[in-house]
Amino acid sequence: DDVRCTHASTIGKLDQEEIFYLMSRGIPRNVATEMVVQGFFDPIMERIPLEIIRDHIAERILDKVRS
Repeated sequence: DDVRCTHASTIGKLDQEEIFYLMSRGIPRNVATEMVVQGFFDPIMERIPLEIIRDHIAERILDKVRS
């Protein structure tokens, strides 16, 4: 039997409830958005062995979030 798991965040918009929660703790919307995106990508980024590559990809992701 094959099992396929997916995460809701792989498709669609950011979870506004997560962003709202962080904002309710005093975190500005833009920082909260970056935190949610980074949290989603962290498990993937940890698997990249070269720090310089991880940093480059992380910066490109943040550039997209900020645009």
